[in-house]
Amino acid sequence: MTKPLSPPDFVPVKAMEDVMAIRSEQIFRHGHTPESDARLPLHHFARQLHGGAIRIEEDAQFNLDLEVMRRRVVKHAALCLALIDRIDAERRARCGEVDHG
Repeated sequence: MTKPLSPPDFVPVKAMEDVMAIRSEQIFRHGHTPESDARLPLHHFARQLHGGAIRIEEDAQFNLDLEVMRRRVVKHAALCLALIDRIDAERRARCGEVDHG
């Protein structure tokens, strides 16, 4: 029997750093800026997240390579950040607020 995991006595930031690095890459290398994302409908992001979640579920279900699964999850989390930014921009637009970046 495996020993249960104990909570860390520190803030695990590696995952957060990895997600932010991928989000930065999406923006600066691939041009997926908040401005370009604003031209996409919200359902575009939801559809991408749905497809990604299915692939992650399959990775977990079939015990595929953990490194591959982790990369998918990190990219998925970065896409979640993009969607959050897109939702915030949509809310501002609907309320007539000016986006100050």
